[in-house]
Amino acid sequence: MITVLTHRLHHLYLLLALLFGVAFLLLTPPSQVPDESSHAAKIGFMYHGFYLGAPSDARIPNVIEPLQSTRYRPLSTDAARVTSLFDQRLDCESASSFTPRSAAAYSPLPYLLPTANLHVACAMGASQGYFIYGSRLLNLLLAATLTWLAIGALPFGKWAMMAVALLPMTLFQTASLSADSLTFAVSFLFIALVLRHATDGRPITGRQVLGLVAVSGCLALNKPGAIWLYPLFLLLWPAYRGRLGSFLGLGLVVIGLPGLVHLLFVSLATSPEYAVINRGVGANPTENLQLIIEQPVRFLGVLFDTYVSSNGRWLYASLVGNLGLLSIAPSPLLLVSATLAMLLSVVVNPPSALPTPQWPLRTLALTLSAAMLVILAVPLYLTWTPAGADIVHGLQGRYFIPVAALFLIGLSMPLPRQRLRVALSGLTLVCIVVSLTVATVALIRAYWLASASRDRQLSETPIHTPRWR
Repeated sequence: MITVLTHRLHHLYLLLALLFGVAFLLLTPPSQVPDESSHAAKIGFMYHGFYLGAPSDARIPNVIEPLQSTRYRPLSTDAARVTSLFDQRLDCESASSFTPRSAAAYSPLPYLLPTANLHVACAMGASQGYFIYGSRLLNLLLAATLTWLAIGALPFGKWAMMAVALLPMTLFQTASLSADSLTFAVSFLFIALVLRHATDGRPITGRQVLGLVAVSGCLALNKPGAIWLYPLFLLLWPAYRGRLGSFLGLGLVVIGLPGLVHLLFVSLATSPEYAVINRGVGANPTENLQLIIEQPVRFLGVLFDTYVSSNGRWLYASLVGNLGLLSIAPSPLLLVSATLAMLLSVVVNPPSALPTPQWPLRTLALTLSAAMLVILAVPLYLTWTPAGADIVHGLQGRYFIPVAALFLIGLSMPLPRQRLRVALSGLTLVCIVVSLTVATVALIRAYWLASASRDRQLSETPIHTPRWR
């Protein structure tokens, strides 16, 4: 039964993702997802035809106002507060002059569905609530469908990918306006397709090339840096041994040209004409770059403290399930159940599912995962970290969600004993459901069951802006 379940695990993923994803998007008030107002502003820019950047005086539909009332901390809410959004008609004729721009230079690809939804909402004379919650639902449906395809296509490591894809933090971002929704899903699908073709051991067909190019292209047009997965293409080499020309040609089409497009796009998007580069207080990119070059050992010490100190525990919590505006800390039960699910997902693979030999995948996956600890930290160290800081500021655990999926798949190992595999697979599933259930309860408690006295206490407490972008 568990063997059958493993082969159909993508169906179970889709059921759980839609069930808990819809709960997350409905229970989370506007503004309680990191940078959601900036992502909504990007959608507003695209509605007016500004697909990359926007003029400084651009005025957009009033999709921003409901996303500004609660920031940096959870406040109790009630049904009237949320349902009132469905009574407030969208003013689509350039209504809001408050336009956060941190996402303005992002690729338009992750925002196409919400922008289409905004056009429909404006044409229908629909409400703000229709736009916000409808766009969250569209992002959830698209990302869940792509991840469903990814888990179904994986030749092995299905449990590992599902455990990461159903982390409360993954699903929370997936069911939001964030560009993370599509970035995570396309990353999962690229990993799955490369591993499927690598395991097959034969040169890929023309139709398979088209599919891989399409996913690679989508990855190139997602958030900056998403192409870090491209080196996985090297796993296809054994099928082309002795045919170097064919392998290089395939590489040019699958990762070379999309990679060039990504680099050109990032260069354009970060130019002063289009981008608003956020910097942390006291951050000096020139001085920080000089420190990396002249004192590499000191910089490595900063990286070590970033990942190993108490900040490392916070990073892990924000990878697993630090919800809201990183203000709803995961409970011990959530942390334990999600962690146990990820650990168990590594060892519940049928023996026949894993490739032979396994060392190329393990070596490349673990090397890429380790490299990402540095690659993700360097830009934030340059632009977001004050001089002399002992850790890298601005780093969040959710940035490592695709890394975690690849890392766990790379560690996947067979478990020949069927009874033990059945028991551990069942326990993995229980842990996933428990972590999502606990996260759902946490959202209810934070936003819907807080007492009036707690509201007064929060209103009298100074707001401390967390260290994230």
